[in-house]
Amino acid sequence: TSFIPLDQNPMVTKLLDFLASDSNPEVVLLGSSLTLIPSVRSDDQLTGRKTRYDTWYRHQFINAYPDAKYLRQLLQRHLGKDVHIANMAVTGAMVSDECLILEKLLASGKTPQVVVVEVAERGFLDKLRANIEKTPVYQVLADFRCLKDILKRNPSPQEIQDFVVGNLWYYYKVKADYRAFLAGWFSGVIQHPLNLWEAAQGCRRQNVLLPLNPENQWAALYTPLTHDHAKDMQFNHSIYNPPDMQLFAKQSWYMEHLLKIAHEAGITAVIVNMPMPRENTALIPAYVRKRYHHLLKSLSYRYQAVFLDLENSPDYQLTDFEDSSHMNASGGHKLFSTLAKTISCRTRISP
Repeated sequence: TSFIPLDQNPMVTKLLDFLASDSNPEVVLLGSSLTLIPSVRSDDQLTGRKTRYDTWYRHQFINAYPDAKYLRQLLQRHLGKDVHIANMAVTGAMVSDECLILEKLLASGKTPQVVVVEVAERGFLDKLRANIEKTPVYQVLADFRCLKDILKRNPSPQEIQDFVVGNLWYYYKVKADYRAFLAGWFSGVIQHPLNLWEAAQGCRRQNVLLPLNPENQWAALYTPLTHDHAKDMQFNHSIYNPPDMQLFAKQSWYMEHLLKIAHEAGITAVIVNMPMPRENTALIPAYVRKRYHHLLKSLSYRYQAVFLDLENSPDYQLTDFEDSSHMNASGGHKLFSTLAKTISCRTRISP
């Protein structure tokens, strides 16, 4: 079978593992695949791990990646001490997802000193993820409660019962995933897209097994994927246009709420407007880009956050990207070098 309950999906498993652990990092990274991919590519070079481009690797390894070894090494050089970093970026994450992760992180007893919020326009405008309650992060974390979170309040008998039942009866926790599995299975039977993203991509579902690790397909593993640039641009255009300003307003509220939570908890927030090829951002109407940049600047000032605007930085060339939006190792080195200098100079990380 190809069914995997959502809380075992590599895209979000690391969140649950982290929240349930005793780990208490000084720095937490929040973001999307724009953060994950350059993290992995940079760490590949640092550790001597061969960079892979196959679908299995992206789904099973990159999506679940919890580290930022290259950034950690740079911070250690700048600060003269080791700094623990938790990479909680999630592929496809919206700002609302990042806000929810921070809320649950604090509720679980974590006390990071710095939270890096890496954003781009897509996190405010992606119409394929307009329903906030349908994102993988929301479905996994909305009802997630760890024991610390429950016991620090005065729990009712019903709360305790729900927590115990949820942990003893596994199906109780993943019943929504079985509904999702059946919906996906039926979509495969009739060869019909399951959701808006698949419809936009022109996908026709087929009931096939999940891809296995293609360890013997060496050429496919280590050869960069060939992207249809025109198709990428067309797809990006469909995400941004016409702009859903109601969605933008909702995600703007979550951006402010995230910064407010961090500020009240004494956490320094570092907002990074991520580097992006100009031809990508040119797809977004000028008035939307103006509102987006004004929002980030004004909220940074209001909540005393550090703001790094790298979107139009001349330091990044097309050779720093492996596709129309994701940075490769070269771009990752530049990003994390700037971030390490900023964290070491403009934040305080105590021993």
